[in-house]
Amino acid sequence: MGCLLDGVGMKRNMITSMILLVMVLMLSACGSSETEKPVDSQVITPEQSEVISQNPQESSSSENEDTGKLEKVVLKNTDQSAGNYNASFSHFDFNLTYNDDFVIIINWESLYYHGKDISSPPVRDISFSQKALEPKMHEGKMYYLVEDGYTSNYYLYSWDFINQPVKMTDQKVYTFMIVNNQIIFTEDFVQGPLFSLNLADSTVSQLTQNRVHNFTSDGKDVYYKSTDVGNAPGLVRYDMITKEETIAVFPFFSSNYLVLGNDVYYEEDSNGKRNIIRQSLEDQSLVILKSLDEYTITLNISDGELYIQTESNISTCHLDGTESEIIYEGNDLKRGNFIIGNRIYFADYNSRMMMIDKDGTNFTELLFED
Repeated sequence: MGCLLDGVGMKRNMITSMILLVMVLMLSACGSSETEKPVDSQVITPEQSEVISQNPQESSSSENEDTGKLEKVVLKNTDQSAGNYNASFSHFDFNLTYNDDFVIIINWESLYYHGKDISSPPVRDISFSQKALEPKMHEGKMYYLVEDGYTSNYYLYSWDFINQPVKMTDQKVYTFMIVNNQIIFTEDFVQGPLFSLNLADSTVSQLTQNRVHNFTSDGKDVYYKSTDVGNAPGLVRYDMITKEETIAVFPFFSSNYLVLGNDVYYEEDSNGKRNIIRQSLEDQSLVILKSLDEYTITLNISDGELYIQTESNISTCHLDGTESEIIYEGNDLKRGNFIIGNRIYFADYNSRMMMIDKDGTNFTELLFED
């Protein structure tokens, strides 16, 4: 009898222990769900050989619950636009592009998305192991530069947002743009010619012999500024089909070229003034659109309107120079005038990144996570 009672007691003890264990596990699970922290941003290294990120539309939309769901935004520019792909953002702390859903911002080693709600801070998605620069979207992939910390050289990578980044070439790439499914680039700063990387077969070829200071495109051909064509910088047209080079315009002390249709827009220094010029590529006739007292940082054409950024303001006018107005006034502006849809992104020397609508409304300072 005593043995039977002992057995029943043992069974009761076992049952009690099992109940207590289940309760502990349940409490632990509840506690962990309340205190669990978001997973840190993923780190991308060029050498990784495994899947490194989810689709950005999925990961970015739910990563930061404090800012709410990141809404997609439709931002488009008409074909009467030029300059965004040529903006001189490379090698500085202001790099962005657009992927039809979000504005993509690379701030040092981190990649952020900026959506429909401009008041919400950009949402961090991933981090790069090395500084990424000058992103450009093309057919669903982001092409960008990676700085080699040992040699200070820059190399071109592509990323489909799913698999590992791919190094496009072992050749150095200082700055680039994408024209007719080709990467047009220079190896060094004001030291060498233009090169082309064909995205269809990954072949690299040299296009020009002249030293290139900077370059732009009308979407078909490439125009580059060079001192090798005469006694002063001239703008040379490189025909992407015939491979021929011809002098487009030959102004003195000029910069910030944009080409749209049959006209080239640029700044020319003359008698202490900085004139904004529109010159015909057909008959070389020119018109002074505006005369400024300070240098322009960036020219941009969006939807048939010219936007001019100086160190003190951003102004706009029609392409004939009429209806000029200042849409933003500030101090020590250094980068920007990057226009996506109705948004202008720009920065100052205090490393503030800002945005304003093209009509001068909805100004906001973009605040990034530490």
